[in-house]
Amino acid sequence: MNKRPLPVAVCATCAHIQYDADAIDKPCRRKDGLMRCNGKRRTSNDDWLECPTCYATGRDGSTVCLACGGRGWFEKRKQR
Repeated sequence: MNKRPLPVAVCATCAHIQYDADAIDKPCRRKDGLMRCNGKRRTSNDDWLECPTCYATGRDGSTVCLACGGRGWFEKRKQR
């Protein structure tokens, strides 16, 4: 199984990750129900750790990895 790409940006408000470098420093605008996030995406090039459960694939067997929520990566600064 292939690894998920390394995220390049993350929203400072809702933590939504982005893989497109063009999204850096632009509004998130992720929709959650009827509300849109107004947070700003920041760079996070070296701020990621590979998920030890799915090894960055986002899958645990035939299901979405519960440890990382299918992202395949954890943000370092969120780890405590």
